[in-house]
Amino acid sequence: MVLKKVYGRPEGKYLEEEDKSMYKQPDDLGSQYGSQYGSQFAMKATESLKQVSEASSFITEEDLPPRKGCHASAFLRQLVAVIVVCASGAGTGTIFAYSAVAVPQWNGVDSHLNLTKAEAKWFSSVPVMVSVPACCAAGFLLEVLGPRLCVLSVAPVLGITWIVIAYAHASWQLMVARGVQGVLMSIISVTITVYPVEVASSRLRGVLMSLTETTVMTGVLITYSLGLVLEPSHLALAFASCLVIQFIGIYNVPDSPMWLAKKGRLEEAQAALEWLNGKKSTASEIKDMVALSSVQNSDDATSMKAQLKSLKTVNMLKSLVILNLILLFKELTGQYAITAYAVRIFQMAGTTLDPYWCTFYMGIARALPCVLNWLLIERVPRKVFFVTFLLLSSAGIGVIGIYMLVLEQGIYPDLPEYFGWVPLSGMLFFITCFSIGVGATSWVLVAEIMPSSIRNIGSGITNTLFCAYQFIIVVTFPDLVEVAGSGGAFLFYASCGVVGSVFILAAVPETRGLSLESIQNRMNKEPAVKTNKIGDSTISIA
Repeated sequence: MVLKKVYGRPEGKYLEEEDKSMYKQPDDLGSQYGSQYGSQFAMKATESLKQVSEASSFITEEDLPPRKGCHASAFLRQLVAVIVVCASGAGTGTIFAYSAVAVPQWNGVDSHLNLTKAEAKWFSSVPVMVSVPACCAAGFLLEVLGPRLCVLSVAPVLGITWIVIAYAHASWQLMVARGVQGVLMSIISVTITVYPVEVASSRLRGVLMSLTETTVMTGVLITYSLGLVLEPSHLALAFASCLVIQFIGIYNVPDSPMWLAKKGRLEEAQAALEWLNGKKSTASEIKDMVALSSVQNSDDATSMKAQLKSLKTVNMLKSLVILNLILLFKELTGQYAITAYAVRIFQMAGTTLDPYWCTFYMGIARALPCVLNWLLIERVPRKVFFVTFLLLSSAGIGVIGIYMLVLEQGIYPDLPEYFGWVPLSGMLFFITCFSIGVGATSWVLVAEIMPSSIRNIGSGITNTLFCAYQFIIVVTFPDLVEVAGSGGAFLFYASCGVVGSVFILAAVPETRGLSLESIQNRMNKEPAVKTNKIGDSTISIA
């Protein structure tokens, strides 16, 4: 039999007898449970709990928190930390969307940069191509430096790349700068995937994790908005100047307490927890961090070598395959191709509206509905929420496909002028549904399904594959349009969304309200437990 004891406040009320015993001396605990489960269990329980007791001897009974849920101040502190760190995701959004507004202007008659068709395609896809190998290395870098130092080091280098792009006079200068941006984008992507889940309690995890997608889409919206009034060079300089504010903000927030505890830096972990939760709720959380570092570090469970070894186990591989298929089907909706080629797509659709304004409206539809995701993510079962909006977004992209197919085949050559609104309406419907229930929710599911014991290395591998998906989608989009036509390309994306919905219903477990350990138990067909602590740290005694 397995006893799972959570140090700190479990979700809901305290169990009278069992929870009172959680702060007893290890020998008393061992004797108590030994009488129930046998001497072998008692020996293992005593040995593990002694390690925790010795490491956390500086915590007194008076420090224990009140038996209530999350404080409002704790939510605000965690919200600020996640927003500041994940604001670097806006930099990723600007990198994604910059090509959509810059390339058409560079190809104008008065531009000093007149890119060929091949150069334009590679300018859009080079960052994602470079991110494929870079994300794997970023996972190792995150393990060594920690989330805070990673994003701090990115900001100044990213600013330099924007300055290079602003003053570039040759295509090779653009490609070099975009290649460096791809490396930086991979570091950002891995970091903002890990940081929120390690600083947020289980009740707040869904909301805070959804902020990662929101910040990326905010960067996209800012790019589309400023692209209406600024030339590409001025736009790049504006991005560079914003990074100064971002650097100052990140400098003033704490690092991940879980990462600090894994590195044995317990005093810094305590300071980070006091910043995130307030002094009243620090004691139990420190016990969690100390327990996690004591048990895992004693077995070398958090070393990179051990994490790579863990990847060979069936359960770890199963989790990685499922979460990567979630991201694959998300990208097979064509959302990144639409982001990178937005202006060109509206031009292909023959809309009677200004393609640049259509792109701006699309950016609004991509960013603002993320607020609805914050409101619904903790109120609706994750799987049902994700599948519903994946099917709706597939319907939207399908409408665009049918419209373009009708135009290409000349089925109705004399369409009334007001049908020019169909591409924009269909695109707005697709983007809105995608933003509400697909984009952010996919990353919440990925973060929750990712096993804690391989989180840093696993995030690097996952982001590597994710960038590979994006690169394949964006680089093949022009070829897919040439082969199947624009209508056939969008109908293909719509069908992929339907197939992805079936897969998620069949293979992905429900994760809402569960601790990270409980989710892994569900993946492995074991009983689940609920908790409500930062990082959801638990100790299992077999």
